[in-house]
Amino acid sequence: MDLENKTKKQLVLALKKSQRERDRLRSQLDRIIDITAGIIYILDPDGRFVFVNNAVEDILHYESEELIGKHFSIIMPPAEYERVSRVSVLPKYTGTKTGIDEAPKLFDERRTGQRRTKNLEVQLLSKSQKDIRMMAGDVTGIIAVEGVYDRGLIAEKKSKAAAFVGSRGLIFDITRYKKAEKDRLMVQHRLLEIQKIDALGRLAEGIAHDFNNKLGTILGCAEMIKQNFASSSAGLDMYIDPVISASRHAAELTGKLGLFARSRVPVEEKVGLHALVHEMVQLLEHTVDKRISIRYSLWPQPPLVQGDSNQLQSALLNVVMNACDAMPQGGGLGFETAVHANDDAFKKKHSHAKDAAQYARISVVDSGAGMDEETKSRMFEPFFTTKENGSSMGMGLTSVVNFVKTHKGFIEVESGPGKGTRVDLYLPFIGFEQPVSHREVSQGKMVKGTGRILIVDDEHSFLGISKYILEDLGYSVVTCLNGKEAVKYYRKHHAGIDLVIIDVMMPELSGRGCFHEMKKINPRVKAIVSTGFGHNQEVEAVLKDGARDFIHKPFDNAKLSQAVFMALTSK
Repeated sequence: MDLENKTKKQLVLALKKSQRERDRLRSQLDRIIDITAGIIYILDPDGRFVFVNNAVEDILHYESEELIGKHFSIIMPPAEYERVSRVSVLPKYTGTKTGIDEAPKLFDERRTGQRRTKNLEVQLLSKSQKDIRMMAGDVTGIIAVEGVYDRGLIAEKKSKAAAFVGSRGLIFDITRYKKAEKDRLMVQHRLLEIQKIDALGRLAEGIAHDFNNKLGTILGCAEMIKQNFASSSAGLDMYIDPVISASRHAAELTGKLGLFARSRVPVEEKVGLHALVHEMVQLLEHTVDKRISIRYSLWPQPPLVQGDSNQLQSALLNVVMNACDAMPQGGGLGFETAVHANDDAFKKKHSHAKDAAQYARISVVDSGAGMDEETKSRMFEPFFTTKENGSSMGMGLTSVVNFVKTHKGFIEVESGPGKGTRVDLYLPFIGFEQPVSHREVSQGKMVKGTGRILIVDDEHSFLGISKYILEDLGYSVVTCLNGKEAVKYYRKHHAGIDLVIIDVMMPELSGRGCFHEMKKINPRVKAIVSTGFGHNQEVEAVLKDGARDFIHKPFDNAKLSQAVFMALTSK
């Protein structure tokens, strides 16, 4: 009897210990369910919530008690529920084989009665959005769910539908990750577009270089014809002057377009705002929609600012292109300039004004759609754009801000829906442009001289006309078609060469490399560099290495004569 009582006590103790362990494990499980970041839920056979943990409050803003007894579809847009729900999907596969390999995409309803879905991405509706965003969810989730079946009923060979007693699942909120992925892809796409634009810029720059070489030949020949034969043929000017004029105009347009394509070393200089506006208007007349009318209202005296003219042109062009994009059906585009004293009244009105005594203002005004406050507050953010289909990189206005800040200025924007937009760029004012003197105008005359000049250029036609022009001015000229040939010639005859004119961009040996080799032969070599690319980093490097001057192709005969004369006579 004692043994029997002892055994009973041991069993009771073991049972209590087991119960305590069970309670401990249940408590731990409840705690884990409570702190899990995902939504854990149980549904009855009709799809109604039987249990849902507290994570639903953080993710969908429902209290768990609110959802008990409610149908699962309450947390999904109707179209999304139709796409993924069991009652919608499974009937499509009735009577078909549903083994692992042939299972429907969303479900694996095996012959054993199990139903499992893993890593299914779904759109969910939070409580705050349910009534206003029925067509699309505001939360993205990853769901894992399995059907629960009564094994006894399955053993009795009841149908799977009869044995189905509900579902249980887990939903993780991946909204932030999806947004981050979308942003990453967008940035990647825009960076690729920027690379394409950069490649196009390089291509355009190369085409402009070749085009300028051809223009140089045309312009040089036309000016030589006019100079040597106009006096003997009274009607020649009527035919040759339009050729010269058109060549110069084409060169100006190529130069303006090239400024926005090329990579150039920033140069601090005085920049005239009126000249900038006139150049911009000339460029726009050939590029923007003809339905956009252009006007300008300029300050009585042309103001000057200190900075890099290329960067200022690019900044202004970005603002202008943005304005033009806001007027797809046409409209009005205006430019304004003014000078403002930075007094107390100005500082009160313009909180970003700093220490400059005066500010020069250049404004771009359009009659486009305008912007609401949210768009206006974000317009200078990197990669922000309101244009559809990625038609803009969203970097243009960001570069404008960077330019203005670098030049110690500030930007102000006025806009409203349907009211157009006004962008004011304020830059420190340094003075007014002075009228061009008669002496400066006379500098456009031809200057003759003497000396032996070596011209190095890979453009055969340009080489020929340059040789002819300089010989006509009184110089003795030798030509070479590439840098290696020129170095070889210079090594033998450098004592008799007074000046070298070198094209910067040449195959095999570049202009910079050619100049370096010549400096090894004669450290005091005098050189002028020329290129159709403009004042870029390569040109700047050669000038720092000791070249006397730079002339941009195509140059007229007078400019060439002056550059040669100055290089030869300078010490």
